[in-house]
Amino acid sequence: MSGPTIPVTEGATAPFVVVGFNKAGRQVPLTDPAAVTTGDPTIATATVNPDGTNGVATGVGPGTTPLNATSGTLTADPASLVVSQDLAVASIAIQVPTVTPPSP
Repeated sequence: MSGPTIPVTEGATAPFVVVGFNKAGRQVPLTDPAAVTTGDPTIATATVNPDGTNGVATGVGPGTTPLNATSGTLTADPASLVVSQDLAVASIAIQVPTVTPPSP
């Protein structure tokens, strides 16, 4: 994958856009609707507006998957979606430890 790396945490989202360039390398509006897919939806999913704005990648499970974008017959170099495991403490509880009796 030669596009950008987009980090996202499992259960969180990361923004992106799909942009067009003319032959001189200047950014121009897309003339055909943009569409995006991920290589593995168990790792991440993605959506984007037809004009390429407001792209959102959502981390589903830890891992790395390509983010692919098209507009008409054009295909972007895939980006790399890197989803990290959510290790943030979301709640706490009090538990009584279990004691295993010794074997006879």
